[in-house]
Amino acid sequence: VYVEIVTAHNMQVSEYVGVLLAIFSICSILVQVLVLIAVFHERKYTKNVFYTLYAVGSIADMLSLVDAVFLYSSLTGILQFQFFGSDFTAKVSHHIVWGARSSQLLTVLLIASNRFTAIYFPLKQPTIWNRITEFACAFFQISSIIVNGIGATIILRPIWIKSYYGGIVTLYDTEDSIRKPVFICALMSQIFVSMAIMLFYVAIFRKFKSRKSYHAIDTSLYWFAISICAIEILSIVQHTVSTQFNWTPESKTCLFIIQTVVYNSIPPFLFLIFSKNIRKHMYFTVKRHRPSLIIQLSHALHFRDSRRLSTSITAFT
Repeated sequence: VYVEIVTAHNMQVSEYVGVLLAIFSICSILVQVLVLIAVFHERKYTKNVFYTLYAVGSIADMLSLVDAVFLYSSLTGILQFQFFGSDFTAKVSHHIVWGARSSQLLTVLLIASNRFTAIYFPLKQPTIWNRITEFACAFFQISSIIVNGIGATIILRPIWIKSYYGGIVTLYDTEDSIRKPVFICALMSQIFVSMAIMLFYVAIFRKFKSRKSYHAIDTSLYWFAISICAIEILSIVQHTVSTQFNWTPESKTCLFIIQTVVYNSIPPFLFLIFSKNIRKHMYFTVKRHRPSLIIQLSHALHFRDSRRLSTSITAFT
């Protein structure tokens, strides 16, 4: 009886955590969509390639958030459908894990280089980051998701095995002689790209210090850069633990889920905190669609009192 009670309690806790994870991921994706709408407006007015780099890179962020919810649901057995335990879903999930991460690294590197040239070569910025450069960067951002994801899936051959949390977890059906070199190369490339990103921002910091006065945009970029560098360092730590330490697949998956949710939910909030123009565009977007959103929310909550509904709409408008 004691074992049955503990098992039921553990599964109940895992389901609560899964629901909270799904809600948080959905909210993060909604914020990401609102920020993207504001980014498109700002890109239209300023013609700044920086916003295009962010918009394309956010595709990988949203894919990773969805995949994190799927991995947790599979790990704990919340999803009991036969389709989710197939080899196809293991390959798709693994494709997103490796492909999205490589695209995210490339996106952060391109954004750092874009800010570097904007600070050091402001007059040449339109020439360096022209339409050709914009399309080339977007192409490499998207293709890195496809190419790196397919390559890692073919080489590592992910499969599902039973998890002691009650579901299934990914395991690589390859020998150590193949798996270890792939992990080392991936880790070294991540360290190299992260170091390049930090060097770009260190150079930007030095430029700031050489100025006699700070502008508001300088301060915002300063804290934005510190946040990005801190996130990249934590990502390197997570990747090192996941690939070089002898942890169980369940522990590695849990660590990856935590890192993914944190890493991919931060960028839109950084935009909202440090970009006044993005906040302004997002405010007008929400304000423009506020009445319809309130009506949809009211129907979803089954408000039966029509007078109360009309009063609520009037109060918000």
